[in-house]
Amino acid sequence: MKLTISSQNKLQKIITIFKSLNKVSENVNIHANSERLYIQGKCSINVCIAELNLTREWFDTYECDETVVLGINCEILFKIMSCINDNQTMHISHDGTDKMFIEFKGDNTIEKSFEVSLIDIDTDVLDLPYKEHMVDIKIGSSVYNELITQMKMFGEEATFTCSQTDVKLTTTSVSGTSNIILNEDNLVEYGIEEDASVVSSFSLNYLHIVSLFSRITSNIAIHLSENFPIEFRFIVEKDWMDEDDDEDEDENDEDELGISKQNILRFFIAPKIDDE
Repeated sequence: MKLTISSQNKLQKIITIFKSLNKVSENVNIHANSERLYIQGKCSINVCIAELNLTREWFDTYECDETVVLGINCEILFKIMSCINDNQTMHISHDGTDKMFIEFKGDNTIEKSFEVSLIDIDTDVLDLPYKEHMVDIKIGSSVYNELITQMKMFGEEATFTCSQTDVKLTTTSVSGTSNIILNEDNLVEYGIEEDASVVSSFSLNYLHIVSLFSRITSNIAIHLSENFPIEFRFIVEKDWMDEDDDEDEDENDEDELGISKQNILRFFIAPKIDDE
């Protein structure tokens, strides 16, 4: 397997992903075949799942003649990637041994190379199909990050109450209750099934972890259904400051095997269960 990334924007997105991915899963398997690179990680208590899908076209060069599975520590990979300098290209390769090789090269720059020991991770890949949801929300990434960061200061869980007109975010603690109302004036898009209402609660800790990836794209798509995990979608495609990030992440763009053809990062967070 050999691949390269030269775009500074894409490099920063990959670095951002691995900087925070270890908050979901310390170690992950990188699955690579002739068409795509795929990563899936889940937390130790099976509340949060992260999934990254990058097609071969996303990379400057991509060569992978056979399917490989490379177990890697997310924090180690982030530390290595953070050593890249401006105007350098990242080269990643694997020759069938228990090592992965990473090199940073560029004109008039100091060349750096790393050998990363692979680890054996025994975990099953879960099938995470694209489904239609009762509620579809698109919100500015910076707005989501700010709201979740504020709510996390006042409670441990957030309740989404979705009506025909707006979304209410509620968090309750011993000191009281706070409410945030989101509607068409402060959301990029909002859609809900006719006559439907959805109420679901989620851990603010995991909602906050998702917010750490907000710099990847200008908007975050959030999808909700009653008694289902909340789903977040980031299109890993455009430049940092592209305000016209209108990729249709809701389009069911899959091949005949049900594999996404989009360059996308998804998160699933299980709802809180009422014990009463």
